[in-house]
Amino acid sequence: MRYFTTQPISLFFLIVMLNFTSGCSKNLSQMELSLDHPANHNATPTQYQASINTLTSNHDENIEDTVIITAVFSEGRQDDISLMLNAYFDIGDQLAEDRLGDLNEQAQTIIETFHHLEEETPSDAPHFWHTHQLIAETIHDQAHELAELSDIKAARIAYGILSDAWIHFLQVTGIPTHYEKPVHGFVCGMAKDMPEQGIWLQDDQETRNPYFGTSMLMCHREKFNMAVTPSSEVGEMRKDTHGKEHITNQHPPGHHDGGHSSGESKAGAEQRKHQHD
Repeated sequence: MRYFTTQPISLFFLIVMLNFTSGCSKNLSQMELSLDHPANHNATPTQYQASINTLTSNHDENIEDTVIITAVFSEGRQDDISLMLNAYFDIGDQLAEDRLGDLNEQAQTIIETFHHLEEETPSDAPHFWHTHQLIAETIHDQAHELAELSDIKAARIAYGILSDAWIHFLQVTGIPTHYEKPVHGFVCGMAKDMPEQGIWLQDDQETRNPYFGTSMLMCHREKFNMAVTPSSEVGEMRKDTHGKEHITNQHPPGHHDGGHSSGESKAGAEQRKHQHD
């Protein structure tokens, strides 16, 4: 009699656990025949290798700001970063809606604005552009790809590489002090062939997955927050003995301009090499 009374209960718990753990993988199995999504391993061969997860490894669902800001641009150039953020967010929103829309135009905005940003070298980081050369090249290259693409699968690949480089860049500069919204980061975890398994930024916390779009819109593995440039460090100009103006900045303890991102830049270069092979 004990067998017949416990068996239905065990079966009930088994069904509950199966439903609980299905999550994103359930949706992934439903799209296995589709070649429109980069995480589908039956799609075209891998075009580049995923980068080492240096940003979000061993983190919980909601990750606190990681402050590694080592270079501060003037207020005018921070406006350039804000314009780039707006264009980047528009691109991600369109991919999440499975459309291209004005993606090419937004990518062109990133290209032109980044050229303008490069006209300034932060005085507290005189070797900034040399140190982060490969990250800057990746941003340029992938923005140019997006400005010319008409295929959403290829656009998602370019967007994935751009996102990885853009996040590394913003880790160094910080989100502009006067940017109107907090910036939140997401990791998909299912886009296996993407850098960081599918990483991206949004200006709100409602998940909109740009790699899988409407088929897996809410799918993500974890979140993190991007640090904001301290307002006390922006636009504080002082004259040195030669009458030259430059921006003052305090380096976070244990962080120096250049050391952290050189390895990440090599990873970005390797991804771009595979992409063009």
